[in-house]
Amino acid sequence: MVIVEKFSVLVIDDDPEWCIKLIAHLGKCQQFDIMKPIHSGDAAIKHIELHRPDAIILDLLLPVNDGLYIIDYIDSRLPDYRPIIYVMSIFNTEKINRLLGSYDVVDYYSIKPVNPESATTALFNLLTSKSSDREHYVEKVEDVSPPAGLDLVVEDYLRKLGIGTATLQTKCVRVAIEILMQADKSSRIGMMELYRQTGQHFTPPLSTSAVDRHIRSAVFNIKKKRAPLFEAYFPVIGVTVNNGTFVRESANMLRRWLVESGNDIILSGQNSSMPRMNKGL
Repeated sequence: MVIVEKFSVLVIDDDPEWCIKLIAHLGKCQQFDIMKPIHSGDAAIKHIELHRPDAIILDLLLPVNDGLYIIDYIDSRLPDYRPIIYVMSIFNTEKINRLLGSYDVVDYYSIKPVNPESATTALFNLLTSKSSDREHYVEKVEDVSPPAGLDLVVEDYLRKLGIGTATLQTKCVRVAIEILMQADKSSRIGMMELYRQTGQHFTPPLSTSAVDRHIRSAVFNIKKKRAPLFEAYFPVIGVTVNNGTFVRESANMLRRWLVESGNDIILSGQNSSMPRMNKGL
């Protein structure tokens, strides 16, 4: 007998017809335990307090208490509860980034109208990857190890962008940047090949789609942080900085910095500064 891990899913949206349509697709996934949808913010808070679902699909525009209030409530008042929060909103990317910029608890967002099938797939990937992060994903020794200290340089860079370096999402970004920094400058690695190589540095190996998802999540969180280093180097937030741009330009900037500083690599304890930001990319 195969035991299937179940994830409780709560949809919070004031459009009943959309809830019915979305839940019809979510219900096709045998790993989802779909709760009764909720259409107002005050009822949502009570339900979350009592049942603590594994995942919340959340509209931002709600009566009584809006979606931002719910996010803030979870972030500030429920520190031991960290569900997957998937925001769906009619707002554009720039406004969503601005609204959610101060919160680390949001995992993903989509701009309405949303394809229910795509949303189901995205939520499944978010839930299973988070479960896997807790249980068994660990880095292995790479086939071609980076030069001693290269990982520290990239980690320091990511830390200065305001994100932790222990999550699987950040590790995927770090490995991808390291691969590009070591690549022959005359050859251009395609993004899917880069993700394939990145996935091979983990045990068990990550699929290209999983790596893409983790890097997308990490870059989203980096944008939300709006650290001075990021705003100086990538001044147009949420518009020109997609996942590929961030990874490639980060690798170019760090490689150039190492060359200009006269070091093949900066070893532990010597990496106390970051490169001066050049806007001319």
